[in-house]
Amino acid sequence: MLSTLSSTAPRPFMVSQAEIPIESVTLAARQLLRLGAEVEVLTPTPLRAAITREAADVAALYA
Repeated sequence: MLSTLSSTAPRPFMVSQAEIPIESVTLAARQLLRLGAEVEVLTPTPLRAAITREAADVAALYA
């Protein structure tokens, strides 16, 4: 399975896209969440949804 992500570095000219192989949605979500707001997962939809859920949980914890 491939995942597409883009880097959202503070400087707009540093934006790039990459496709990376993933073993599982759960593992990929944990690894990509370490990068925080530096990346945005575009596909696959289940990975994006998993990251969205985790981000919401963290936001609720610190609200």
